[in-house]
Amino acid sequence: MAEEQKEEAQEAKQGSPLIGLIIKGGIMVLLPMVLGLVVFLFVLYPRFNTESVDDSIMLVDDLIPLSEVIVDLEEQRVHLIIDDPDAGGAIMLYTVSIVVDREESAAIVSGPQTARFS
Repeated sequence: MAEEQKEEAQEAKQGSPLIGLIIKGGIMVLLPMVLGLVVFLFVLYPRFNTESVDDSIMLVDDLIPLSEVIVDLEEQRVHLIIDDPDAGGAIMLYTVSIVVDREESAAIVSGPQTARFS
């Protein structure tokens, strides 16, 4: 009888393998969730928080002053060289406009017409 009681006590102490599996699965799911939440709260959320924007930060609209000058470059087409001799000549049509903030800059940009985009 004593031996039977010892065997029953050992089986009761071992427990069910299902409980161990549930605990391991819970840890495997909850630990990454908690770590992800911590990273979001302390790293990502402060970067995307728009309520704490300083007024001293310049906005993109403030970068171009009101005295802007638009310079349109005159060359509007280019002949593309293609390696295949049987292919037709390709021509690319384009327009380029440059926005500068002063007349002096506009004079420099629209000065001598050299190959700028080659």
